[in-house]
Amino acid sequence: YTTLFRSLSKRDSPARLLAKDLIAGCFGGIGIVAVGHPFDTIKVRLQTQNPKNPLYTGMGDCIKKTMKWEGVGGLYKGFISPLWGNMLFNAVQFIVYGQMKEAIGHGEILSIRDTFIAGAITGVSVTFVETPMDLFKSQLQVQIVRAKDNPEYKAQFTTVSGAIKQIIKTNGILGCYQGFCTTLIRDTIGVSLYFGFYELYRRALLKKDQPLSDMQYQGSFTQFMAGGVAGVAYWGCIYPLDIIKSTLQVQPLVKSEREVKGFMECAKSIYKKGGVKAFFPGFTPCIIRAFVGNAACFVCYEQSKAVMNKMF
Repeated sequence: YTTLFRSLSKRDSPARLLAKDLIAGCFGGIGIVAVGHPFDTIKVRLQTQNPKNPLYTGMGDCIKKTMKWEGVGGLYKGFISPLWGNMLFNAVQFIVYGQMKEAIGHGEILSIRDTFIAGAITGVSVTFVETPMDLFKSQLQVQIVRAKDNPEYKAQFTTVSGAIKQIIKTNGILGCYQGFCTTLIRDTIGVSLYFGFYELYRRALLKKDQPLSDMQYQGSFTQFMAGGVAGVAYWGCIYPLDIIKSTLQVQPLVKSEREVKGFMECAKSIYKKGGVKAFFPGFTPCIIRAFVGNAACFVCYEQSKAVMNKMF
């Protein structure tokens, strides 16, 4: 990395900014998964269990049974896929967002409106990375649920690589994009809110007439809180869409065996089974994860970028 940066003569050249966003984004991805993955595991299991015969009665029961049956490792089921996936996802996300800020603002700090627009464009881009990442993770996480629901059920795979191989074997490379359209809608809305509220929180802390450039001097606690607020804004607003996305992604790999086959059919099926409440199972662990995970993400991103700015 040192050679890369030193080979770029202009301190704030587009290539230098891109490289910093890439590396800092990877650190942000590590932070969000290390802190938030256990809550994501609980969220997916609560979202996808049989509503008529639920295996878990709530967040606490899900944690208790997961620990009993699988130990601490059960909370990190499918950890490798989101670890590498989130490093890639956050690298892409912060690169695209950084490039959008440059394209829209031409080096100037964006207005709040333009921040939301840059976030929406970023959301479209990251969908191509996040869809397969979420599919591999979700398919692996629900194996234990299916086994508990049906003692005769034999897990199709027990590792991320096994999930990838089985998905491609069954449906080809496009099978990795099961649930793509719903993820696209979710990410376009969600990522716009994500970056928009991150900036809103930071600007709210500035004093009257204080220049926006002073945000660079805000400390890690402000970054932590702003990241947490951003995460809650994202997940709090698009959670029903995530329920639909998760339901589509944990459907059987063989298309003829799926109960629902599209966004509207899936939404109607969920509502028919449990009404409005059916769109919010697992909401509590999700919001907890949203706050702590994204708080860690932005701290890791901002602090690693600050270090690189001093070094290079």
